[in-house]
Formats: sequence, C-alpha cells, structure tokens
Amino acid sequence: MSVKQDNFENRVNMNDVIACISKHMNGNDNFHGLTHCQRVERNVHRLKCSGVNMTVARLFAYFHDACRSECKTQSESEHGLLASELVLSLRNSLLKNLSDDEVAMLSNACKWHTTTFKTGNPTIDTCFDADKLDLWRIGA
Repeated sequence: MSVKQDNFENRVNMNDVIACISKHMNGNDNFHGLTHCQRVERNVHRLKCSGVNMTVARLFAYFHDACRSECKTQSESEHGLLASELVLSLRNSLLKNLSDDEVAMLSNACKWHTTTFKTGNPTIDTCFDADKLDLWRIGA
C-alpha cells in the first residue's frame, strides 16, 4: 500500500483552516500556537509512510491543539475532546470535501492525542508521532 496522495489544495483551503484555528487559539503561545502547528505539519511530511492519509495528518497538525484556550474551566487534558468536537462541527462547511472516514480519523486523532500512544491506524499514529516530535519545545 502506498502513501495516499490526493489534491489537498483542491479539497481544503488552508487559509480558511488557519483563520478558523487562529480564532480558537485565542493567542496561544509557541508551545501550542500556530508555530507549533507548522512544526507538526513538517513532522507529518517527514514521517509519511505507507497507508497514511496525508490530508488527515496535515489537518491534525492544525486542529489538535486549537481548543486549549477553551479549557479554562475544564481540565487541560480535555482540549483533545474539544478539538474533536470542533472538527465534527465543521463537517458540512470547512471540511465538506473530506469523506466520512477522513472526518472520523481526524476527529479521533484529535480526541486521543493526549491519552493514547498507538492505535494501529497508520494515519492516526503518524499524527501522534508528529506531535510528540515537537515535545522538545516544552523541555520533554
């Protein structure tokens, strides 16, 4: 099985994604802000391998920490669940060109990225690994 190639730019408008994520990030710093997202996306490209849906993995880079600033009254660990809910809320607008399977993978990757080490799904596991490769920023 090869790396899944598609016309990402024809399916997803990254300017719209970044504008949406920026609103939700509400001033997050480099630890979890847009610069972190860009580094995670670079890691996704470095890690791509057989069976990885690159559309999902690239979108994960931007969505996974988007809701950290919304965790003020909730546990910080719930930001993944909130990001998952954000993904699902955008299913019929920003993410309308994704398949149901892609939305489910993206939602699950966001939901589980702080609580799960491996799933056996190459796309979701690549998402987790790409994020973990940027842990140096917090001294881990």
